[in-house]
Amino acid sequence: MSACQGGLSPDPSPETDEESLETDEESPETNEESLETDGESPETDGEMMECVFCGISAKTIPASIVAESEEWLAFRDLDPQAPVHLLVIPREHISSLDDLSSGEVGGRLLLACAEVARAEGLEKGYRVVTNIGGDGGQSVPHLHFHVLGRRRMGWPPG
Repeated sequence: MSACQGGLSPDPSPETDEESLETDEESPETNEESLETDGESPETDGEMMECVFCGISAKTIPASIVAESEEWLAFRDLDPQAPVHLLVIPREHISSLDDLSSGEVGGRLLLACAEVARAEGLEKGYRVVTNIGGDGGQSVPHLHFHVLGRRRMGWPPG
């Protein structure tokens, strides 16, 4: 695992006060659906192409950020599949759950999912989903968790 790829790196001093947990209503959003790949490797000439979620993490690509820490960022999905649909990503570039090497990082990301769900008032319940690989529905090759809520979820999901 490397730092954010494509020459992007997170802000070395992210805000951690209460204001940083508020939604920036004027901030444009980014949609992972519009960023789907054709299944080919994102490498070109031995270098990784720019990762959109690394760009969002570095704040060089706009998104509607709802919460963040030094390790993760949560923002609204542009193509929501529920009244509340957030994405929680690690600031460090990790391609998918298959590439996660630390239970501590994974645990903190799941705790972040619970934190943003509480902040969104999802006390009746919510769903946390991650997709791995093309057959699993992963459209952006950067680990991310979907936090979906404020509607009844069906089973099986997909």
